[in-house]
Amino acid sequence: MLTFKQLPACFMLILLFFPPFVFAKEQTTFFNQLWLKSVVSIEQQISGSSKPIGTGFLISTKNNHILLVTAKHVVVDETNKLRSDLAYRINLTGGESVLLSDDELMEAGVGNWFLSNTSDVAVRFMAIVKDADVLPIPQDMFLRKEHIQSATPALILGFPMGLRSEKYATPFVRQAVVALTHPDYFMIDGFTFPGNSGGPVVYMPTHQIGGIKLSNYIDKQMLIGIVSSYIPYQDTAVSLQTKRPRITFEENSGLTIVMPADEILNLVARNDVKTYDEMLK
Repeated sequence: MLTFKQLPACFMLILLFFPPFVFAKEQTTFFNQLWLKSVVSIEQQISGSSKPIGTGFLISTKNNHILLVTAKHVVVDETNKLRSDLAYRINLTGGESVLLSDDELMEAGVGNWFLSNTSDVAVRFMAIVKDADVLPIPQDMFLRKEHIQSATPALILGFPMGLRSEKYATPFVRQAVVALTHPDYFMIDGFTFPGNSGGPVVYMPTHQIGGIKLSNYIDKQMLIGIVSSYIPYQDTAVSLQTKRPRITFEENSGLTIVMPADEILNLVARNDVKTYDEMLK
């Protein structure tokens, strides 16, 4: 059963104050595994089956409601119209998952998608599923683009090539580094593929324990942006006899365009989204 209500404040802040070492006595990484609980597989239901088409992630609003965030091109078609038969795979605490369709969410009274007019970002409000095993990201864990520099270490979360379990969809984690900063986007050195679009990119600080503390160094994991698309390159095969090009190959360059977290905050702060957030209180 779908319900819509405000989330307890303690639930919203769990990512901030729950240290990862609570869940294991010995660890092999400083990455807080709770980030994985914010990630959602976005799918399209066609002829009775479900096909993964992208990645999204959950964030909280100032009024403690839940928003699903993804890349705009994941939820619109080539004519910029919303895709039909979209569904969202929500993991459950029992190790299963459930698909929520747009129709079910509309019936629950949480409206439809809001699309950015300036960037590859879209958001929609979500209803709460009983026993959902999810954790939305608080907005104070967003890192503004003014802080992002070349060589910033990062992790990419998502479902490359639609690889996900129908039973319990655990996202892949891949390493990356910011290769280039631009006023409108970042370019990261990290492989992404179709299916990664809309997934979160998380700042992974190098120094997290011990006596190392640089005076102006951000030492906590934060959201820096959202995957937009990888950058391809073309290579041409030339005939040895005629010296003319015969076949063109397109390959993944390993570079990915990322929309800054600021673009998500700008959309959430837009009047129509804010008004809907207030209406749901």
